Amino acid sequence: DSLDLEPSTTWPTHALDNITNNPSQKQSFLPAITASELRAESTRTTFEMPQWDGMSLTSHGGSDAMLYQDMVRADHNHELVAAFDITQALKDVGATYEAFDSLMDTSSRLPLLKDRLFKAMSAVTVDGISVSNVTQTKPFKRMGMKNVAFVFDMSDGQKISIWFHNPDSTPSKIMPSDIMISWKWLLNSRDVTAVLSPKHGDNVQLPALAGRMMRLVAKNSKRFQTTQARQAKTNQDLLDAQKLVDDKTATIEQLD
Repeated sequence: DSLDLEPSTTWPTHALDNITNNPSQKQSFLPAITASELRAESTRTTFEMPQWDGMSLTSHGGSDAMLYQDMVRADHNHELVAAFDITQALKDVGATYEAFDSLMDTSSRLPLLKDRLFKAMSAVTVDGISVSNVTQTKPFKRMGMKNVAFVFDMSDGQKISIWFHNPDSTPSKIMPSDIMISWKWLLNSRDVTAVLSPKHGDNVQLPALAGRMMRLVAKNSKRFQTTQARQAKTNQDLLDAQKLVDDKTATIEQLD
């Protein structure tokens, strides 16, 4: 009864566990758990706020490994190692495609930003991992606001996506002069906005941003490839088992 929630709101169990296991809850009279606390806990990317100074990591003892371990601790659904599918991702956020006038196609500066960021990422190779391709989605509508996403393919099969929206006075229409703002960053299926997105007011140069992205991809590569190989084997085992069942069924039908 102490939860400040709307009737239709649901939260992952780990969010409630993390709050109730916090030392602040160890008292005779437990304080109320609010919806804002549950929301913050359920969307947590790390337990320590990531801080950057250009290419240098200033939080987590300056260690990429410690930052990555922190991210893994917060990744309760193993989304860091879940393959990314832009079609499914758009379906999950309720995106819809519509027809657009030619101004968006000919006047947007987003393709230039996409190419510049891809070039900056191409100049960085970490532990043999490099960026291999980038695509820009068609404009789509989410919650009445027009969006566009970049999807960067990595040589090891991972993907980083950056989502932009148009939060001005006409969010349902993208004009050539509109400024598109990034609002979500994904590493594979995991939201890593808090780790990668430049903080408000930060003027981050693209080479520094590209370096951060590639370092994070490299740290996640081994677990991602291991998980995907295990998933591929499981899928193949299921196919083999189904084929065996089909063969046995056909044999029985022949004998009958």
